[in-house]
Amino acid sequence: LIIILIWHCFGRPRPATNGMQEKNSVSHISSYSISVFAVGLFVGVLLDIFFPMRFMTEPLNQFIGLALVVLATMVIYSAEKHGEKYSQKRKNANVCNIDDFTNGPYKYTRNPKYLGLSFLLIGLGLILNTPFIIGTSIVSGIIVNIYFLKKEEALLEERHGELYKEYKSKVRKWL
Repeated sequence: LIIILIWHCFGRPRPATNGMQEKNSVSHISSYSISVFAVGLFVGVLLDIFFPMRFMTEPLNQFIGLALVVLATMVIYSAEKHGEKYSQKRKNANVCNIDDFTNGPYKYTRNPKYLGLSFLLIGLGLILNTPFIIGTSIVSGIIVNIYFLKKEEALLEERHGELYKEYKSKVRKWL
């Protein structure tokens, strides 16, 4: 169920403005990178089923996990809303400035959706007390960072030029 929700909210390819999905668009690359997190969750659950292992016994991990899930939900929701506003503004005016990049969660991280997904999966791992979900979420974040974020950022630099380079110099990739 969680995998379906993640895919529905973030992983499905969205059509470009001309109604066709561009293979080298940021949303196309995002759909695959979000899938990496979904696969990581699936693998973590499978590993936990076949090799059950618990690493904490205190309820503190569940409290921390719940706090991470709530934080992740807020970050992802805020990033989605900010992204919708930016897309609408860009569609109407076809112009952007540095303030468009540095509002909402994008003020603190260039990748709030991925950061939120990492927090969400780590929080679930803490709530369920399984190191496999935590481990696979970290591995998923590393894969996304190494492979997909380089492509996304290259496309954004190509699309926005110096404006995006200035944004990159001011805001960290993760935290």
